[in-house]
Amino acid sequence: MRDFYIDQARKHHPDVEPRNDFEIFTLGSNKTLAPGQSLSGTYEKRVWLQQEWDEMVQTCGSAEKYREKANAFVRGFLELEAPSGVKPKPGDPDVTYLAIPSTEGNPSPGLSLRFWPGSLSAGEYCMDFVESETKKPVNVPDKYELSVLSDPWAGPWDQPHRKLKSIERASGIPPDQILDGEEKCILRDGLLCQLWYEAKAVIRFQVPRRATAGMLGLDGDDTVILVPL
Repeated sequence: MRDFYIDQARKHHPDVEPRNDFEIFTLGSNKTLAPGQSLSGTYEKRVWLQQEWDEMVQTCGSAEKYREKANAFVRGFLELEAPSGVKPKPGDPDVTYLAIPSTEGNPSPGLSLRFWPGSLSAGEYCMDFVESETKKPVNVPDKYELSVLSDPWAGPWDQPHRKLKSIERASGIPPDQILDGEEKCILRDGLLCQLWYEAKAVIRFQVPRRATAGMLGLDGDDTVILVPL
């Protein structure tokens, strides 16, 4: 989680280098962009950070008391596992790609599926679409759908076959309002999935089955497996 908040702080406020955990958390949360605030300059942001710190110190009674409480809270929070869905950086060694093969009606897709680990404790794995040559992420292209064929997490009453939506679409965001390249799917360890194009099967794969994922008792395979159709 610490690396995630550092990345977010640099993304939203590249002009301010966090000096401590309090600033990492505050800048990484993008709290300086609260409604009614306009902090466009480095100096304004530094002043605001100091005001936030001073206000909390006053509430707690002394700088030492607040520093002790704040550092314990922030450090504990920053040491948590990063949330699933954060896009990987270029060159990330944990990323796997599967090229999407050509199909009738789509002879040259030029796309790949990209996979990277999500939360281990929740047994989550992430996937998105990228351009095969540049590895640039793109949103889910038209006419493609993803479905689950087999799910080791499923209960006896769960549907064996079901469609999967990106977390953005599942949250109700219309496709035309999703930021370019930000769309992604959250999968679960061990899922057997199939990609469709115009209702025709294109590629089938199994999500890695990490041994400690969610205490599921899987066999410890960290590889995305291509399964014959």
